[in-house]
Amino acid sequence: MKLMLDRYTIHAIAEEVVKMMEERKKPTLVPTEEAARMLGISPRRLRQIKNHLGYEKSGDNQQGRLLFNADTLQERYRNIVLN
Repeated sequence: MKLMLDRYTIHAIAEEVVKMMEERKKPTLVPTEEAARMLGISPRRLRQIKNHLGYEKSGDNQQGRLLFNADTLQERYRNIVLN
C-alpha cells in the first residue's frame, strides 16, 4: 500500500515535528530556592556561585528572578566542588 500526501499535508506534519523537537530541547528551569534545595546549599550560596552553574534571568529589570537548568545543575555543581 502506497500513501500519497500533498505538499500542504507534508508541510503541516513537518511543522508539528519541529514544534515537538523544540519542546524537547527546552530545559527544566527552577527558581533559586528550589535549585538550592536540590544542591543542599543555601539560596545565598547559590547566588554567590551562579555564574559557574549557568542561569537565566527572567524579567526586564535588574532584579529579575534567577532560573537554573535542573537537568545540568547537579553536574555543574559537582564540577565546582571537585575543582
